[in-house]
Amino acid sequence: MNNPQSGAEQILAERERQVNKLGWSAKSDDSCTKGELYRFAMYHLSRPENTVQRMSIAGGIVADNPVLFDHAGAFKYELLTPIQRLVRGGAMIAAEIDRLQRLENSKNE
Repeated sequence: MNNPQSGAEQILAERERQVNKLGWSAKSDDSCTKGELYRFAMYHLSRPENTVQRMSIAGGIVADNPVLFDHAGAFKYELLTPIQRLVRGGAMIAAEIDRLQRLENSKNE
């Protein structure tokens, strides 16, 4: 299936999905102070094949299964294509950048 959106547009749409459908927010992102967003992004970006592993919010891989988690820590099974992995990883990187910028701005106030 061809996607007419650019990579940047897909990443923005994924981040909007994470916020609007999965309940992520600046507040929940700001609670990830130990690199969780970064690790989850790297998890997606380091596994280009169409397999996943069970992943916890703390970033530790706990089992080799096709499982992902939502922000509440619930696990779900899902296989992702290489493009879907890049898009999800990119959205998590964007969330981490935003979190770090909010943190930096709060220190400068």
